[in-house]
Amino acid sequence: MRIKSLLAGILPLFFCLLVSCSYDDSEIKSKIDDLDGRVTQLEAQVAQMNKNISSYLTTVEALEAGDRILSVDKFTDDTGSGYIITFSKTGTIKVYNGKDGSNGDDGQPGTSGHSPVIGVKQFTDGVYYWTVDGEYLLDGEGNKIAATAHISTPRVQLSADGKHYEISFDNGENWLTVGDVAGSGTGQTVFADVVDGTDSVTFYLTGGGTIVIPKVQPFALNIENTQIGIKAGQTINLSYSVTGADEGTVVDGIADNGYKVVVTGNANAGGIEVTAPDPLVNGKAIIVAVNSKGTTSAKILSFEEGQLMLIAEGTSVGADEATVMVMVMTNLNYNVNIPNAAKSWISLIETKSMRNELLTFKIEKNTGSARSATIKLEDSGKNVLQSFTIEQAAGEGSSETEDSGLIIDDWEYETPISL
Repeated sequence: MRIKSLLAGILPLFFCLLVSCSYDDSEIKSKIDDLDGRVTQLEAQVAQMNKNISSYLTTVEALEAGDRILSVDKFTDDTGSGYIITFSKTGTIKVYNGKDGSNGDDGQPGTSGHSPVIGVKQFTDGVYYWTVDGEYLLDGEGNKIAATAHISTPRVQLSADGKHYEISFDNGENWLTVGDVAGSGTGQTVFADVVDGTDSVTFYLTGGGTIVIPKVQPFALNIENTQIGIKAGQTINLSYSVTGADEGTVVDGIADNGYKVVVTGNANAGGIEVTAPDPLVNGKAIIVAVNSKGTTSAKILSFEEGQLMLIAEGTSVGADEATVMVMVMTNLNYNVNIPNAAKSWISLIETKSMRNELLTFKIEKNTGSARSATIKLEDSGKNVLQSFTIEQAAGEGSSETEDSGLIIDDWEYETPISL
């Protein structure tokens, strides 16, 4: 590509050479080299624009098809840097980093040397449309041009004189001028940023808004607790889930030492029913998930004699609102049973740390007679493992004269208890 003004300067030199003139051509050669470098840079910039436009449309196709992302890798090549993103089904795209280029003399759109920012923006109808410098791009009839994968892919090029950017939405039949050539910078096209998260990849669009596509999760069988306390002859129920399961995923299990295991559910989640032998012995079970490709993920469950011990912690309080903390040391799964009549004034706030758990109860302010409630820790069969009683003194408005305070010395338990 050559600029007319430059040619006008070269012709006199050429004429002079024909008539054996003495002429220093170093300045002309320098200008030609600068021009060639500028053209190469502009062509690379246009190539990046077209690549990002194509990558955007592929991303929309992946989103509409419910595709997921396998990997995100950074790259640097002769034309720039960015991300190579591989989808599970849609293929691979290359996204160049969005950078604001030189904007000419004053850096304002529409002035000499302004690089257009080609992007997409969502309209009130929920559809994304192509934009230039944040304004919707219109066709010859004044209609916004939808940025979807169901129309021809837009193409960007340099004008014949090398001074402007042009864009076409009809396979190159018609071209619309969208900006002037910048000095040396690289303009943004469609993507403002790409953020690789743990579970998904977020594409930030130059016109505002985002596209979020989930990542393919590694195939894994998930069981929250694998060290399990159990009683002789007891049947307990556990739950499982499978990350990255496909339609052909199967989950099953087998146990030793007289334990029985039954797995129910589907490829994504379900239950594990375990029955202990009587008399009780320690044992193990292996639960295995296998997908349609033969990929395997397994968990080993260990069973031992169940124990539960209570350690009371707290201080005496009056009839005002208070909290009671109870330490539970256990290898059993259990439920906290608060009597229905006491649920208006006792509530379980939280449970922390499996096997060494801190139970925290909220005690509401008492304005009436003294009251008490027995809290039971039960297994899945509603068998009482341990229990304790909370007594609260009468409130100030009551006619009772007992000393106010929270009595926590009436614990009904044996330490430790073996089941």
